[in-house]
Amino acid sequence: MTPPRVIGFTLPVLVTLVFILGAAGASAEPAAWDQSQVTELAQKFFDAAKALRDADREAPAPTELGGSGVATLFTDDLRVIESEAAHLHNELEAGKGRAETSPVYRRLAEFMQRAHQQAKQLTLSMPVSSALKTADDALNRLAPYYDGATG
Repeated sequence: MTPPRVIGFTLPVLVTLVFILGAAGASAEPAAWDQSQVTELAQKFFDAAKALRDADREAPAPTELGGSGVATLFTDDLRVIESEAAHLHNELEAGKGRAETSPVYRRLAEFMQRAHQQAKQLTLSMPVSSALKTADDALNRLAPYYDGATG
């Protein structure tokens, strides 16, 4: 007798998949909130985001691998990242906490992830690549305060 199939998966495979996804979805508790520390880290991220956008403006246009308009999307996403980074810092500086600033942090994390995906389709100059890494590192230092990630 074969185990029942659920949408093309055998039951043991489905149970294993649910276990793995459940474990991946479980994250550590966020770090204890320290308003001054988080505000300082947000300032550093804003500085890194601004440096990234400045490096992109000063660099020659990146070469697209496939010519799909990714360079324009990358540049526009860097503008959004810089703007949202300033917004996050301003909100924190005004005394807003984790609950109020979490949506901005999540949006920043999504846009940084998109920028990395776009960068894989571009040939970036060394200053832009380096600035992207610096901004990523700065955002990763904020992560423990929002989602418990350690970067």
